[in-house]
Amino acid sequence: MLTKLGPVAISALAPDRLNSWKEIASYLGRDPRTVQLWEKHEGLPVHRHNHQSRASVYAYAAEIDLWLKARSARAGPVDIAQASAWSTGSRNRSRHPWVLVVLALVATAAMVIAWWAWHQKNQMPRASLPSIVVIPFEDQSSSGDGVSGALTREITKRLESDKGVLVVPSSPNEEFRQLSARRIQSRYHAAYALRGTIAELGDEAAVTVELLDAKGDKYLWNTTLIRKASEIRSGYDRVGAEIAETVLQRMGREVLRLPVSSKPSPVP
Repeated sequence: MLTKLGPVAISALAPDRLNSWKEIASYLGRDPRTVQLWEKHEGLPVHRHNHQSRASVYAYAAEIDLWLKARSARAGPVDIAQASAWSTGSRNRSRHPWVLVVLALVATAAMVIAWWAWHQKNQMPRASLPSIVVIPFEDQSSSGDGVSGALTREITKRLESDKGVLVVPSSPNEEFRQLSARRIQSRYHAAYALRGTIAELGDEAAVTVELLDAKGDKYLWNTTLIRKASEIRSGYDRVGAEIAETVLQRMGREVLRLPVSSKPSPVP
């Protein structure tokens, strides 16, 4: 910080005297607030009449000229206008902090709107997607080890992974497993319905699957998979993936294959 220059040798330099903040600011080509900051922080040579009831300020043009030269030599080719801009900006920010809040809210809203527009552009209208309901598979074996529930969940997950299909949540009520396709459609409002049974025959197990056109009240596809009972219990994810892939093909959808673990998945 520069040391203020005293009034000595003023008569030898210049007689010009500036008698207020306004005159000093006008001489420097800046606003009074900037000039006051320079006096406080950078040693701008300003004097005061402390003997008066209300202190007034004055300065000498020659002292200010010397201060400007010294400041320029110390700071290098820095435009003094930067200090004015900084002080004005700082004052505006401190007086109007709500401006920053408004700007932040506007920026956040713009990002949300942009994301929503992108999402809408890249998503098919949900109402136009072919819909299917997966009725919980019925376990007709006496073991009751939960394989039917695990298989139902696996098939549902595989179908949901295809973004071109809308999977309608189903009811666990057993009464719907034996209903006609038309009754299922009126209950779930789905275009297709998938249901099935699991039955163990000694060391083997039979998984029967039915795909129904709920709106047309007709069967589209049915099959029975005969596997080792242990394979069904430990590898229900593979069986579920196979069933879901065939169902998507029958529905005319492009299959999105999910990776199937090479290790058997035990029933949860």
